[in-house]
Amino acid sequence: MNYLAHIFLSGNDPEILMGNLLEDFISGRVDHPRNSQYSDRVKIGIRLHRGIDTLTDTHKLVKDCKVFFYPKFGKFSPIIIDVIFDHFLILNWKKLTNEHLETFIDRTYVNLERNLDKMPEPMQKMVKSMIEFNWLP
Repeated sequence: MNYLAHIFLSGNDPEILMGNLLEDFISGRVDHPRNSQYSDRVKIGIRLHRGIDTLTDTHKLVKDCKVFFYPKFGKFSPIIIDVIFDHFLILNWKKLTNEHLETFIDRTYVNLERNLDKMPEPMQKMVKSMIEFNWLP
């Protein structure tokens, strides 16, 4: 997953950020009763993640990238493309925001840590690893 892009597109709302990352740990409808413990803002983040994925998965240029990488990398092509997209986001960071990348990453980690208790256990493990091994830069 292109974590940096999803987090960047979450804006400055910690609940939307959590929901955007939470999407990979839930399935089905956002408004299903099994998701009733999540706030409306978290659900907006889940929907945002799904919208981002739908846009990128259906975009012609992304499809062309998958075709280009598939012969060498097979089913891992989408993962490679996500990493490349995050790489280009970092390269162009100063054109997109006035916030320093390091400040953004620190703020993101703080917001995620504050919401650990609201996350399912597998997501907690992923977030703890993300912070410990500094996945974002």
